[in-house]
Amino acid sequence: MKRNEVDSEEELRKSFNRWEDIYINGCNDPFHTDGTNLNLVRNHIISFKRQLEEKKLYPEIYYKETPPEVDYKYMAKKEEIIDSANKILNIYLNNEDYQYLISNINRLNKTQLKEITHLTSLNYINGFKNAVENRELVYMQRNLNTSYIETLHCAREQVQNLLDNDVGTDVVSSTSQVIGQISLFELDCEEDEDYEID
Repeated sequence: MKRNEVDSEEELRKSFNRWEDIYINGCNDPFHTDGTNLNLVRNHIISFKRQLEEKKLYPEIYYKETPPEVDYKYMAKKEEIIDSANKILNIYLNNEDYQYLISNINRLNKTQLKEITHLTSLNYINGFKNAVENRELVYMQRNLNTSYIETLHCAREQVQNLLDNDVGTDVVSSTSQVIGQISLFELDCEEDEDYEID
C-alpha cells in the first residue's frame, strides 16, 4: 500500500464497529442525534466498500451487510436521557435559590439587573425546562453534566444585597409594574431570545 493511501479494509471494519457502538450506546454528539450520526457512518461504510470494489479487493468484511438507514430522530438511550433530565429539572425547580430568584427578580430595575453577573443561569435552566417538556433529547443530553446550582446561589446573593440596599423598592405584581423596572420576560429577551422565562 502506498504511503498516505487509505486502508479501505481497516476503515470499513472500524466503521462497522463504530455504527454498532453508536446504535447501542449513542455518541453524545452535542448538536446531532444518534440517528444522524448512524446514517453518516453508514455512508462511510458504503464509501469504503466502493473503494474496495475499485481496487478489486473483496475481504471478508466487504460481505458484511450494510446497516439500514435509521430514522434521524433515533437516540440510543432515549429513556435514560429523559429520566436523568427530569431528575435534574426537579432539582433545579425545587432549589431554594432558584425559587427565590423567580419570586424576587421583578423587584429589580434594569440598572440593578446589570450588576448581577450570574443571572443568565435562569435562562439556561428555563431552556432546559423547555427541552424536557418538548422532548428535545439532544439538548437534554448536552446539558446533563452541566450544573447551575452554584451560579444560582451567587445570583441570589447578589440580588439579596441589592434588595437589602434598596428598601424602597416594592414587589411588582403580576398586573402592574413600577416604571423603570424590568419584567423577567424582558430580561430573557435581552439576554437570550430563544427562551421565555415563565
